[in-house]
Amino acid sequence: MCCGHPDLFYYQNTEFLIVTYSSGQLFNPLYSDLTSDHVSTETLSDFLAIYTIRSNRLILADLGLELSERTHPYKSKPGPMIRGIFPEFDDMQSFYFNNLYCGLKYPLHYTGNLLLAARYSGNYAGNALWEYKRVIELTFEHGIFALEIDRSQQMEAIRELVLEYKKQDDEDKQCLRQKIMEMVAATFEPTFEHIQTLFNPL
Repeated sequence: MCCGHPDLFYYQNTEFLIVTYSSGQLFNPLYSDLTSDHVSTETLSDFLAIYTIRSNRLILADLGLELSERTHPYKSKPGPMIRGIFPEFDDMQSFYFNNLYCGLKYPLHYTGNLLLAARYSGNYAGNALWEYKRVIELTFEHGIFALEIDRSQQMEAIRELVLEYKKQDDEDKQCLRQKIMEMVAATFEPTFEHIQTLFNPL
């Protein structure tokens, strides 16, 4: 993720958003051995990474790069070959990214937890974590898939409290807000230290 849009994770035939990480970022093209020789802060303006699990291993499946010429920032630049794959180059901007790499299958060695969300409820304004009906936590050890925990039931309980909170008068909200944050902390902390920021402001 570069400019505010979340990276994606394909899991169990479902496209999930990566909401947050327990430790660091999975991939950044500016610092990865895969791409750092080919991109720089002068040529890369944005990127989107798409991950999945293959044979129990975490991999970077596809990658979108928004590249421009170093001396002409508004001129699209074709990306290099990566792992034997040339990108689908689109200088007409019909894609969000002008270079799309499909089928990279690049193994990652991440250790930590990912919080994934899918099935946006769309019942009210915003795009907060509690608005997703499917929320799961995945654990990896050196890139090897270790554990899945389905947090959907806890998120449903939190969502019900949030909806009730939104109906309350301002003077009645503080107690309910505290209850919501306590439930969030009990569900997600200490694994995701900054999880409560995803619930602000209520």
